[in-house]
Amino acid sequence: MDSPFKPVIKVRADRETGSFLGSVRTLMEESFIPVHGAQITVIAGDTINTKAFSYVNGAYKNLGLDPHGTYKDLAAKEGFISSDMLSVEITEESKTEADFVLEASQE
Repeated sequence: MDSPFKPVIKVRADRETGSFLGSVRTLMEESFIPVHGAQITVIAGDTINTKAFSYVNGAYKNLGLDPHGTYKDLAAKEGFISSDMLSVEITEESKTEADFVLEASQE
Protein backbone atom coordinates (compact mmCIF):
# COMPACT_ATOMS: atom_id res chain seq x y z
CA MET A 1 0.00 0.00 0.00
CA ASP A 2 1.39 3.41 -0.99
CA SER A 3 1.56 5.93 1.80
CA PRO A 4 0.56 9.57 1.13
CA PHE A 5 3.42 10.56 3.45
CA LYS A 6 6.53 11.34 1.45
CA PRO A 7 9.51 12.22 3.67
CA VAL A 8 11.92 14.84 2.38
CA ILE A 9 15.56 14.75 3.39
CA LYS A 10 17.72 17.80 2.69
CA VAL A 11 21.45 17.18 2.46
CA ARG A 12 24.10 19.91 2.29
CA ALA A 13 27.74 20.14 3.26
CA ASP A 14 28.23 21.92 6.62
CA ARG A 15 30.35 24.59 4.98
CA GLU A 16 27.40 25.55 2.76
CA THR A 17 24.82 25.98 5.52
CA GLY A 18 24.08 28.19 8.47
CA SER A 19 22.64 27.47 11.89
CA PHE A 20 20.80 28.93 14.86
CA LEU A 21 22.08 28.04 18.28
CA GLY A 22 21.54 29.42 21.73
CA SER A 23 19.67 28.81 24.93
CA VAL A 24 16.16 28.93 26.34
CA ARG A 25 15.84 30.17 29.90
CA THR A 26 13.29 31.61 32.31
CA LEU A 27 13.74 34.09 35.11
CA MET A 28 12.88 32.71 38.54
CA GLU A 29 13.59 34.58 41.76
CA GLU A 30 16.20 36.81 40.06
CA SER A 31 18.09 33.85 38.55
CA PHE A 32 18.01 32.46 35.02
CA ILE A 33 16.93 28.80 34.94
CA PRO A 34 17.33 26.60 31.80
CA VAL A 35 14.10 25.48 30.13
CA HIS A 36 14.28 21.82 29.06
CA GLY A 37 12.10 20.62 26.19
CA ALA A 38 11.21 23.99 24.64
CA GLN A 39 10.48 23.69 20.93
CA ILE A 40 12.46 26.06 18.72
CA THR A 41 10.93 26.47 15.26
CA VAL A 42 12.63 28.16 12.31
CA ILE A 43 10.24 29.63 9.75
CA ALA A 44 11.19 30.91 6.28
CA GLY A 45 8.39 33.00 4.79
CA ASP A 46 5.27 31.03 5.68
CA THR A 47 6.97 27.61 5.73
CA ILE A 48 8.35 25.77 8.76
CA ASN A 49 11.95 25.02 7.87
CA THR A 50 13.09 23.00 10.89
CA LYS A 51 12.39 22.33 14.58
CA ALA A 52 14.59 21.46 17.53
CA PHE A 53 14.12 21.01 21.28
CA SER A 54 16.19 22.47 24.08
CA TYR A 55 18.36 20.14 26.15
CA VAL A 56 18.37 19.85 29.95
CA ASN A 57 20.82 22.77 30.10
CA GLY A 58 18.51 24.91 27.92
CA ALA A 59 20.83 24.80 24.88
CA TYR A 60 19.51 24.10 21.38
CA LYS A 61 20.78 23.91 17.79
CA ASN A 62 18.93 24.28 14.49
CA LEU A 63 21.41 23.07 11.84
CA GLY A 64 21.51 22.89 8.05
CA LEU A 65 19.69 26.13 7.22
CA ASP A 66 19.83 27.51 3.71
CA PRO A 67 22.38 30.32 3.65
CA HIS A 68 21.59 33.89 2.69
CA GLY A 69 18.09 33.62 4.07
CA THR A 70 16.00 35.59 6.52
CA TYR A 71 14.12 33.57 9.12
CA LYS A 72 11.77 33.89 12.05
CA ASP A 73 12.91 31.92 15.11
CA LEU A 74 10.23 30.94 17.66
CA ALA A 75 10.59 29.29 21.10
CA ALA A 76 7.58 27.74 22.84
CA LYS A 77 6.76 25.40 25.69
CA GLU A 78 3.55 24.59 27.51
CA GLY A 79 3.25 26.72 30.65
CA PHE A 80 5.22 29.60 29.12
CA ILE A 81 4.44 32.55 26.85
CA SER A 82 6.02 32.00 23.40
CA SER A 83 8.90 34.22 22.34
CA ASP A 84 10.05 35.00 18.82
CA MET A 85 12.74 36.82 16.87
CA LEU A 86 11.84 38.30 13.52
CA SER A 87 14.07 38.81 10.48
CA VAL A 88 17.17 36.94 11.61
CA GLU A 89 19.67 36.57 8.76
CA ILE A 90 21.73 33.43 8.13
CA THR A 91 24.84 33.33 5.97
CA GLU A 92 27.06 30.45 4.81
CA GLU A 93 29.00 28.84 7.62
CA SER A 94 27.45 31.23 10.15
CA LYS A 95 26.36 30.24 13.62
CA THR A 96 23.76 32.82 14.56
CA GLU A 97 23.06 33.01 18.27
CA ALA A 98 19.47 33.42 19.37
CA ASP A 99 18.86 33.24 23.13
CA PHE A 100 15.32 33.18 24.46
CA VAL A 101 13.88 34.08 27.85
CA LEU A 102 10.40 32.59 28.29
CA GLU A 103 7.99 34.07 30.79
CA ALA A 104 5.80 31.66 32.78
CA SER A 105 2.13 31.97 31.81
CA GLN A 106 -0.39 32.90 34.48
CA GLU A 107 -2.80 30.08 33.58
